[in-house]
Amino acid sequence: MNNIGYMFIFFPILFGVIGLFYIAIGIKGVIQKKPFLMPYRWMIGMIFLCFLPSLFNSFFFSSGHSFDAIRLLNPLMIICLFAFMIIFRPGYMAFGITDSAIREALHSVLKKKNLAFEETIGSIKLTSVQAELQVSIQGWMGTGQIRIKPLNQSKLLIETVKDINTYFQENDTKTNLTACIFYIVMAVFMLVFSVCFYSLGFSVKADMNNEIAWKYVEENQNLDEALKLVDKAIAYKPDWHYLDTKAEIFYKMKKYQDAVNIESDLVKRYPNEQTLQDQLKKFKEGVNQSSQFQQ
Repeated sequence: MNNIGYMFIFFPILFGVIGLFYIAIGIKGVIQKKPFLMPYRWMIGMIFLCFLPSLFNSFFFSSGHSFDAIRLLNPLMIICLFAFMIIFRPGYMAFGITDSAIREALHSVLKKKNLAFEETIGSIKLTSVQAELQVSIQGWMGTGQIRIKPLNQSKLLIETVKDINTYFQENDTKTNLTACIFYIVMAVFMLVFSVCFYSLGFSVKADMNNEIAWKYVEENQNLDEALKLVDKAIAYKPDWHYLDTKAEIFYKMKKYQDAVNIESDLVKRYPNEQTLQDQLKKFKEGVNQSSQFQQ
C-alpha cells in the first residue's frame, strides 16, 4: 500500500478518535448538567493528534528537492510547541464552569481541607503550604484552567481537583454549557468528515486501480492483473470509464465478444459519448476479423 492509501486509512481513524473524544466531553456536560474538571494533558494529547496530519505530510509527501533541515523544520516546531504546553500549561481544564461556581467550590474544598488561603485576581495563595492555585476562567464559553505553583505540589492539586469534582456532583451549581455544546457540534462534523474521507479513499483507490489497469493495457502486458484491478474499481463504483477499460482489456486478450457486450451496453446508456461509439466499432471489427480467421 502506498502513502496515499495509508493516508485514507490513517486520517479517518485519527479524526474519528478526536471526534469521539470531543463528543464524550460535550455529552458528559450536557447530560449531567454539572461542571467538571479533567487533566489538561488529555487536551494536549488531542491537540497533538490534530497536528499529526501535518507531521504525516512532512515525512511522507516531501517533494524530495528540499534540504533535510527544511523538511524537519515543521516537526521540530510542533515538538517545541508541545514542550512549551507541557511545561507551562500543566494542571486541569474545567468545562460547564462559571466564575461563581468555581469560586464556591474552591472555597468549600479549601475550608474542608483546613488550608488557609488569600484570594487575589486570578490566583489563590495557599499560605499554609506556600503554594498558589492559578485559576483562569473563560466565563462566556464555560471553560477554565487550574494549575498550581510550585509544580512539586501537584499531589495537592490532584486531591483538590478530585474534591472539586465531588463538590460539583453533590451540589447544584450554576453552569455554562456553551463549550460542551460547541464540542458536540464540532465532534459531529469531525465524525462525518471521517466517514466521508474514508469513503473518498475508496473512490481514489478505484481511480488509481483503473489508471494502472489502463497503463497495462497500453503496454499490452499484465492483462490478467489489469482485469483484477479494474474489477476491484468497478466493484466500488461502476463508472463507465472503468467498464470501458475492462472492455479494452478483453479486446487485448482477444475476447472480442466480451468487449462488444460491455461496450454495447455503454453506448446505449451514453449515446452522446463518441469515444464509446469508436470503441464499439473497433471491438466489432475484432469480432469480424476473428470470425474470418476461424473460417
